[in-house]
Amino acid sequence: MILFNAALALVLANEGGLVTSGQAVRMGDPGGATYKGITRRTLDGMGICRDPSTFTDEEVADFYRAHYWAPVSGVSLAGSGLALALMDAGVQHGPGRAVEWLQELVGANPDGQLGPETLLRTGRYVEEHGNGTLLLHYHARRRQFLLTWALSNGRRHQLVRGLIRRVDAVLLAALSVDVLASFKP
Repeated sequence: MILFNAALALVLANEGGLVTSGQAVRMGDPGGATYKGITRRTLDGMGICRDPSTFTDEEVADFYRAHYWAPVSGVSLAGSGLALALMDAGVQHGPGRAVEWLQELVGANPDGQLGPETLLRTGRYVEEHGNGTLLLHYHARRRQFLLTWALSNGRRHQLVRGLIRRVDAVLLAALSVDVLASFKP
């Protein structure tokens, strides 16, 4: 629960409050209007017919817990910085893509589902290389994707600095979680 709250705080710090469709278009952000990172398009796709700006803080937390934390956290990852990194990537790129990147790194079938094979291979990868190495490789993959995406459209160039700042902040937070978890009182 503490790690979810930290992940949610990071997401909300990056997603901000209300962004109108016009503001999104001017920034080159294809996500459209958002409220605390939740888009109307996302809600419609989930069959939730509601304006995201009507969500209370508790409903925002419940939404992120159900649709972004649960698909990427996994019981085995819940105490690691990797869960935090996967949630933020899931919010920004979709949970399936966030998990696929992990699966590609650890040699699991890239099906976008955090199942037993992925958890097993992730555990083996961490045993062999360490959590920090996995986080650094995951971060590099995410950075590469964001740079390619942002630079593929001239209107998105202005987003590059903020996008990189976001993933760097998530990496630092994720590494901090793992460092703190390694201390034994």
